[in-house]
This record gives sequence, C-alpha cells and structure tokens, in this order.
Amino acid sequence: MAKYTLGEERQGAKLKPQKDQQNRTFKKPFVATDSCPDSTYVKVYGIHKDLVSQANLATSSWLFTGDNLTRLGGAWQNPALFAVQKNFFIAHSVDGFKLPYARELKRLLELGRDTISTQHSLDYSHNIALFASNRSSVHCSSVHRSPVHRNAPSLNTAWEYPILTRAQASEINDDLNLFSYAALLRYAFASRLAYGLTAADAGLPNKIGDTKALNRTVSSRKAPSKKKYDDDALFKQLMLHNGKLQVVAKTTGEHGVYALALKVPAIADYRLEEEVIIAFKGTKLSNADSLVQDGRLMAANIKELDENWQRAAFAFTEEVIRRFPPNGQSVASGYLVSNSAKKYNVVLTGHSLGAYAAIDSAARTGITSRVFSLPSFEIVGQYARCVAHTLRRRNVINFRMEQDPLTISSDTHDQNLVCFPAVNLNSVDNPIDNHDLDNMIELRLIPLLDNWRDKQARPRYVYITPDSNLGAGLKYRVNHWGHVAW
Repeated sequence: MAKYTLGEERQGAKLKPQKDQQNRTFKKPFVATDSCPDSTYVKVYGIHKDLVSQANLATSSWLFTGDNLTRLGGAWQNPALFAVQKNFFIAHSVDGFKLPYARELKRLLELGRDTISTQHSLDYSHNIALFASNRSSVHCSSVHRSPVHRNAPSLNTAWEYPILTRAQASEINDDLNLFSYAALLRYAFASRLAYGLTAADAGLPNKIGDTKALNRTVSSRKAPSKKKYDDDALFKQLMLHNGKLQVVAKTTGEHGVYALALKVPAIADYRLEEEVIIAFKGTKLSNADSLVQDGRLMAANIKELDENWQRAAFAFTEEVIRRFPPNGQSVASGYLVSNSAKKYNVVLTGHSLGAYAAIDSAARTGITSRVFSLPSFEIVGQYARCVAHTLRRRNVINFRMEQDPLTISSDTHDQNLVCFPAVNLNSVDNPIDNHDLDNMIELRLIPLLDNWRDKQARPRYVYITPDSNLGAGLKYRVNHWGHVAW
C-alpha cells in the first residue's frame, strides 16, 4: 500500500494581474497590512478517510488554537458586510503571528487536523477543507461542543468563503479563455467510451486494444452527425497511445457501476500532459433501468442515504489510484497526497449517472473531477453557505447545457458549474437533446477547440471559485460567478 504524507499548498503559474470591479489593477491584490487588519473565524471540515455513508462523510467545527478560537488575519476581497458573491479572504496571520508568504495554508492545515481530531475523530482529520466564516461571529451556541468550547460561534448560521494565500490571490485571472477544450474533450470522450461497457464486456481488453470494441451507442438515437469516434482523427490524436487505446482497469456491473480507467498520452500541440482518466458509465436514455437508477440516486443524495453503488465506485477508484497515485496537482488542498516516487495526473469523469459516481469518489479522495450533465446537483445561487455539515466540492466542475431537463433540480450540495447554450433553443419537443453527451462533444466542445470565442458554443454562465483545483482543463485561477460578459 502506498505511503502518504500531508498535502501541501500547490503553486500555480504566474498569471496577469487581477482587476477589481472598477477595473483597477493590483500587482499583489488585497494583501493584508497594518492599514487593513481584517480578521475572521475559520470553519474546518473533516472528510472521513474510509468509505462511510454520505450522512457520515463530512463533519465540521470552528478552528481552534488550543482552547481558543483561531483568528485568521488578512484581508477580504470585499469587506462589505453583505458582500457574498465572488468574495474571499486572503490569509496573512494566525492569532496575530504573521505567516510566511506562499505558506499561509500550512499552519491552518495543521490546526485544522488538530481541531477535527480533538472535536470529532482522528478518522476525519486526514482530509480537511477550510473556509473563512465571519458572518456569524457574534452568535453563540453550545450545540455539538465540549464545555470548554461553548462560546464558539454557531455552526448552523455560518457564511463560508474561500481562503487564499497572497500568492494565489495574485494569480486570479480575468481572461475569458479559461478552458483547455482539448482536455475537456478527453474527459468527454472517456465518458463516451464508458457507455460501451456491458456486463458481458464483449471485446473489451484489460489493457490495450481496439477502440471499436468500446464504441457502442449511447442510446437508440444517435447524435446529429452519427459519428463513430474510433474513426475520428481528433479522437485518435487525443486518446490513443501509438494507435491503441490504453485501458488500464475496468469494472463491469458491480451494484450497477460500470467504469474504466484510461492512460492517455502527453500531446505537445495541445499542451496536454499524460493523464490517467477514470470514467464512469452514465444513463442510457433508452434504458428504463438507467432512468430508474438516476431517480434512486437523486433521492438517495437528497435524503443522505448510503447506496452500494458508492462502495463499488469508491473501491474502483481506490484500485486505480493504488496503481497510479495522484500527484499534488490532482488532489484538492487539505487532502492526503501520495509520497510515491512516481505520481500521475488523475482525473475523475462521467456523464449523467456516471457523473454521480465520479463526484462521490471525488469528495472522498479529493481527486479533481470534470463531469458532464450531472443530475440534481445545481449550484447554490449565492456561494455563501448557510447549511452546516455540507461540503462544497472545490475539486469538481460540472459542464452542462441550458434547458437540460435532468440537471435543473437543486439540493444541499454544490460544486463549480459551467453552462453552455442549449443546442436548440426551440428544443421543447425534444429537451433530451440538451442532456446528450454527443451533442456536448460535437456541437459545443469541438467548435470551441477550433475557436474558443465561437458565439454558438461558448459558455453563457461560469460559476467557479478561486480555491478550485487548477489543471484538468481549467487554465487559470478564476473568480467568476454568473453570466459571462462576452
């Protein structure tokens, strides 16, 4: 079994200076000084290291230094009391002690693990997430606290915001060319290939084989072009090693979970690195069983029930990452990172039902996830968090199209979201067109690969917080929440 060490903060590339809403440029924006002595409390979430039910997956507490609430010093991006959207906190000091530049999160992670292990259990202290939370600092509650901590702010009324280092804040980029569409196409193609998995698994190789064995139809109705991707030059360029598809693992049907892991090559022309992509099979719209399973999983998520499919999906993910340990770039800050000598870029993906399985494993492992048409998980309108014991998935981006009837429900969790135009604004007669993965590939992602400003295909809404995992198609650190002003 691979050994693990505590993950450290990942450094991104130096990007162009940030501009605020008044278009003023800051070379090192929002750095706390004696003239801007903002402070805040910190909410820490612990994510259980083993497979547990969703209801028991995460727990939370205020951050403590010993018996005292930790006071995080620094600067709010917007210090106004009711500033909610696009706000974040830049860390500068902890309990009055200044923190080294670009190492601000290290001390917070240490305190977070100590707090969670003391307040809850060591099992929750390995993987943690931190958020600034000062909007409830005047409220007190004795709920879920030991006597020594009875004067802590209430966990049930907290507003939560990303915490950034000063280096991270200086990296925020307002460029609208946010995505590597070549990378996103890889994940969409992998999700498409997962639809070829069946219980019989006829023709599917364990490691290397012919793509035609994987290219089965998503449903009885094909995409408009009726394209077979194994004959597509772009597919071959993005997905094949020396003309072969490298399948390194698969699972076929345990508790309804079908998935495969692909190793895809580095491609200099698209600035793509070698990756291991774990793709889960999604819903067949012509298959009543798949639609029923979609509904069951939505209900299970809303009610926070455990399902056997979670165990199967998590077990497959664990199997793959034991063989291909994720590197620091592939894991959210605060999660454990392997100290194996050889590490890999690892990404979780899936479409529809497959997206469910991908983000469930993403929450448990911290691995970056890029999914398509995730049902029932709709972004919370304002990213202030008002519900205790829920966890925003910083490592997930959900790509969907408008008027997709299976992605418009809302529930207690949220993640980053990118919304493309509907493929047909008059598609009331056939709304499933906007849920179709082939339509996403052919009518949105491929046109944007050729021209990222394509007026018919470019995103209309982007909801991404600046603490989100970089890479895996996200080119820059971004702080965008709403309509894209092209």
